[in-house]
Amino acid sequence: MFKKIKNDSLNFLLLFVCFFIAFYSRQDIKLSFELFVPEEIKTHQLGEVFYSYTGFSFTAKQRFTFHYNQYPEKNFTIQATLPRALELKQIRFDPLTTSGTIRIKKIWIEMGFEKRQISLKKLYENGSISAIKAIDKLEIDRNELVITTKGSDPYLLLIADLQSHINIQQIWLENAALSICLAFLGMLLLHFYRFAVLHFKLTPRLPKKLLLLDIKHPKHTLLFALILLAFSIVVSKTFTSIVATFRFNRDLSLADYFFTYITDLEIAVILSGLALLATLLSQILANKKLQEWVITAVTFLLKQLKNVLNVTLFLLSIALVGLAIYYFVSAYVFYEWGGFVEYQHLEMAGHAEVDSEFFDLILQWKTFFFTLAFFVLLLITAKVVTRIPQASLLKTLRALMIIFLPLALLAWYPLNLYQFKPSVQSPVLMLQKQTNGYNVPKHLLTQIDKDDFIPTPLKPLPEQYKKYDSVAKGMNLIIVMMESVRQQNIDLYGYHRKTMPNLTKMAEHGLVFHNAYVNQPRSSKTMESFSLGIYPDPRLPAISWRHEQIKTKDSLFKRFTDQGYLFYYGTMQRMKDTESFASFLHKISGYKMSHVTDLTDIYNMRPVEDEYPKESILTEDLLQWSSKQTKPFVGFMWTQCAHMPYDSPVTPFGTDTKTDKYDNCLTNLDNNLAVLTAGLKAQGKLDNTLIMIAGDHGEALGEHLDWGHGNYLYEHSLRYPAVFYSPKIFNEQIDLTQRFQFKDFSATLLYLFGLPDPDTLGQSVNIFRKTDNDPIYLSNVYLDYKLGLIYDHFKFVYRPKYNITYLYDLTADPEENINIIETISKKEAEALRIKVLTWYKYQIKYVNNQVF
Repeated sequence: MFKKIKNDSLNFLLLFVCFFIAFYSRQDIKLSFELFVPEEIKTHQLGEVFYSYTGFSFTAKQRFTFHYNQYPEKNFTIQATLPRALELKQIRFDPLTTSGTIRIKKIWIEMGFEKRQISLKKLYENGSISAIKAIDKLEIDRNELVITTKGSDPYLLLIADLQSHINIQQIWLENAALSICLAFLGMLLLHFYRFAVLHFKLTPRLPKKLLLLDIKHPKHTLLFALILLAFSIVVSKTFTSIVATFRFNRDLSLADYFFTYITDLEIAVILSGLALLATLLSQILANKKLQEWVITAVTFLLKQLKNVLNVTLFLLSIALVGLAIYYFVSAYVFYEWGGFVEYQHLEMAGHAEVDSEFFDLILQWKTFFFTLAFFVLLLITAKVVTRIPQASLLKTLRALMIIFLPLALLAWYPLNLYQFKPSVQSPVLMLQKQTNGYNVPKHLLTQIDKDDFIPTPLKPLPEQYKKYDSVAKGMNLIIVMMESVRQQNIDLYGYHRKTMPNLTKMAEHGLVFHNAYVNQPRSSKTMESFSLGIYPDPRLPAISWRHEQIKTKDSLFKRFTDQGYLFYYGTMQRMKDTESFASFLHKISGYKMSHVTDLTDIYNMRPVEDEYPKESILTEDLLQWSSKQTKPFVGFMWTQCAHMPYDSPVTPFGTDTKTDKYDNCLTNLDNNLAVLTAGLKAQGKLDNTLIMIAGDHGEALGEHLDWGHGNYLYEHSLRYPAVFYSPKIFNEQIDLTQRFQFKDFSATLLYLFGLPDPDTLGQSVNIFRKTDNDPIYLSNVYLDYKLGLIYDHFKFVYRPKYNITYLYDLTADPEENINIIETISKKEAEALRIKVLTWYKYQIKYVNNQVF
């Protein structure tokens, strides 16, 4: 009878545990929207839906995004899973479009096996839906919500009380059913275990060799994990200190070596303390005297609680082992790039296809070395633990805490004082630092009490370049803007593969720019900088997204159209107004665009769509248009192939890695240049045309754990190829090493074409007036915000959210692996920080006053 009660109690406890495990792991709901968004107002790359919880407002972490380029149709459905359903409160919809009409046709909520539709009409009638920004009108038409926007970045509150639409009883019932199933499976496993022990005389204790993974007696396992973690911290941080000293030549003091262990040991002490409390509680609950003082039922429950604690200790041990492995991985990352893995790296890996490069990294000899070192540490730890008697476990834990606690308490001291030394920082704390908003925190700008930023004075034009004044007067201009093309992978600049041989051939009759920089590695920022001749707006919203608000009457293209030039714009995107480029160009050219096309228009005139199109199909459209023109014209083409995921119709370098696929795209672009020059020559217009070929920004292919563009301010993202080609003007290749940025192309083109006042367009400076050491200010709005400055042969980068600064010597360390901020004084570092903040404040004021 007692045995039956005992078994029933165990089964009840199992059901109880399974229920809470199931209940707290199944509180998600799926939210779906069916939308109608016309192509002409899909101006942003993405839209957003925010959700909030009871007692909290909307935050950047509580949202899901959808990319318009994934939905070529006007009608499409977006879906997202929202966690913690019982706490959800409100839903906000941010379509991030421009003026126009959007329809929300249906909204569904899925909870487990139930799917229900929310009535938009009832939401509208009960006041749940309300406009927040840039909404002209909200109305219901045929049970659909019609949203009329009147400006850029509109958003509205869509559901004011989501709880009224969630079936809580359904969640409870489904979780109860799941709990019963889990408990039933657990009981089956338990009875099978008992049967095996009784009938096959199996010992419940694991063999001695597997003692360290004994879930029934987890104390040794716990001690093993704790000592392994401590060893990992000491070995990894010692290794990073050695690397910092001998590989990166950092001047670490004795205090640096001392404090490098502190923060991480504090983490180990906290975890050890929790383990110690759990162990003490486990031993108290197992005490026989205590068991004699309580009734049988309570004793049984305490035993079961002891088992739960044992399971908790075992799981904690696994977590500690995982943490130890992470420390070893962090040491590897530090060895490669002089900094620990950060949250931003994980975020990038989530949206980048890096599988082939990941396997390449694993197969390196360095990876095998670090793996071998970890297993050696594993064996040493196992040897140490097996020699400690179980009775001495608590004494050992206390000894570890007594040793490490005084050191760990000092962790609060070096967090600010030694924040610039990556080897001293904790990889765990770096992993916790998530991304922030799109602007510099306002409190930092209050430190800038005056607008004392002084732009670089205009330098005299050197004598050798005066011959280029008006040399292209009356000629045509064709701009080939190559999406995401970085300088490092172009054979013209020394790359080992012949990725763009046609460009190299064209360079024999052109200006080759070797020191071209982009200020912010995003296409929209390049467009505004190039067209208006300004530093790009350092804030997130691109100027093209807000083209209706632009007040300036001046731009590069308007100066051409004012002189009677025709203006062609074509893009390999499927929508000509992606990021509002077409609307933006139309306005700043004085509403004088002659022809606008995109990939959709081109395919409408072709019998078959290609899976991976040749870039030359856009050039063929330009050539067809140019063949009919008798007036001078500007042709502006924006390519697409070299943007992720790097799909090319030609594959001369194979497709094994991302770099192979990227290089294939460069060849696709290069083939397009051959089609362009041959077509112009056939029309008799080649000698009367200047062709500008440039990347709109660089691209990362795994350097510094960076993929794509727009994430960081490393050289691979900022530098791009640039060539001015004209067989009539340039008899030979002319290499220019002046350091400049995209805004400076505008004044240079005006100078070459003899158009009025080339030195008066925005902030643009004729490249011929620049030097090799001109300063360049940088900004980056994605991931955590960054500001930068290139001066002399150094690059300074400031991350305001974390108050972390970097300084790279671009001559001695072109790969930017060594942060030498410690080599300059704190006063000099602070002066650089104030300088980039002052520029940031100045540039926002300039854009607000001169553009809008």
